[in-house]
Amino acid sequence: MILKILSATFLFLLSSTSLVDIYHLNISNPDRNITLILQVDKLVNIDASKISIASVKLGMNPQEVKKRFRKSTQQKTSTRKNVDSLCIQDKYQTIIKYDRLEFLILGDTLNSGSVYSIKTSNPAYSTSEGIRVGDSISKLKRRYAKYNYSQTENSIVYGNNHGLRAEDSQPNTYSLSFITNKDRITRIELDQDICY
Repeated sequence: MILKILSATFLFLLSSTSLVDIYHLNISNPDRNITLILQVDKLVNIDASKISIASVKLGMNPQEVKKRFRKSTQQKTSTRKNVDSLCIQDKYQTIIKYDRLEFLILGDTLNSGSVYSIKTSNPAYSTSEGIRVGDSISKLKRRYAKYNYSQTENSIVYGNNHGLRAEDSQPNTYSLSFITNKDRITRIELDQDICY
């Protein structure tokens, strides 16, 4: 049966506290009145304070990181005073490396600071959502389905270092990046913009 549309109306309902946009489409014809309701999930920006890799979050102090990995035999640490970048000039930069897991610590003194970056290519470590190196892109998108992201041929990035969060118009100063090769994740990076 071919439905001849005589009139159509479109109603858009939006609630700022809802995670769902609802669209009502009323279609009328002489024989019957049909109402279609489409529900579309709203995507939100990911909250960096809730993200971790290997149970480590941005902002943690280096002592907490070292305590979590004190049994590791492959620790390498290097510290230097940064003079290259204007954003972190004269700050101490410490890189702590474990088996294909790396933390960048920035601080005002040699023994202070917090985690600004976490990177891993080791499938033993996962994000707080259970995603790890070797997982498929489809699994990643299912686990992070409610969050905004951008995608290139070799990466999927949640957050945007240079954008504004729609919720509060504040700078979005972090990114959670999944580096990919074909359909698989090869590296995970959680970074805070060092200029904020």
